[in-house]
Amino acid sequence: MLAAIDTPCREYQGVRNEHGYGVRRVRRFKSRYVHRQIMEMAGHDIEGQIVRHLCDNPACFRYDHLAIGTQADNLADMAAKGRGRNQRTNVTHCKHGHEFTPDNTYVYERDGRVARQCRACHCLSEQKRRKQ
Repeated sequence: MLAAIDTPCREYQGVRNEHGYGVRRVRRFKSRYVHRQIMEMAGHDIEGQIVRHLCDNPACFRYDHLAIGTQADNLADMAAKGRGRNQRTNVTHCKHGHEFTPDNTYVYERDGRVARQCRACHCLSEQKRRKQ
């Protein structure tokens, strides 16, 4: 699990989109997210990846508040922090008593909503299914 952010955010003071992300024009008709530009300038290959805000502040572009990952990483982080529209994000254990930790939680999208499943329970159900 990632360490807590103990430094203040560095918020972009320029143009922001409707979701609060800093946006900068790089060519006449092309705009880029500031947080993605920061990671590229630091030498990271972000092609096909997303840049996650560990501080949950979309305007922040501080390098140590950003991490490269997948959408699944981002959704797992969201579930672990209890954010999102899912009404059950405050549930800490599955119905069989396994704790919802980042390592034990499978996060996916279903019907346009974020859902999560206990990996331990999923493995047990797969084993039962294969024996049939």
